[in-house]
Amino acid sequence: MKVTRCFIALFVLVFLISVAMQEEGYCESGEFLAEAMQEYEKADSNSTKNFFLDGFYQGYITGVYDTRSFLFNISSETSREQIFFYVGKFLKDNPHRWHEPASDLVIEAIMEASALQ
Repeated sequence: MKVTRCFIALFVLVFLISVAMQEEGYCESGEFLAEAMQEYEKADSNSTKNFFLDGFYQGYITGVYDTRSFLFNISSETSREQIFFYVGKFLKDNPHRWHEPASDLVIEAIMEASALQ
């Protein structure tokens, strides 16, 4: 019983320390998202792709889009694939910004795309 409580206390302590140690307060950089985008784009080629990064790219963008949808004026007819394309184009056009938080880049890309609609 005491061992279980000590283990839980240790787990909570490690978790709190790891949260407190995050330097920038974001999970991924634009560089990692750009790497994932390259794997996503391999779907149309005969290249072997990393399915983890491909899924990460789609899931990350979908998560940012879904949680921040109030910021965007995107038509309901816009597909997820079009949103992935907009973000990919933005990343390719702005490699000098890959050091920024991935979520910021996704938001800006979608906002730019929504301004064009």
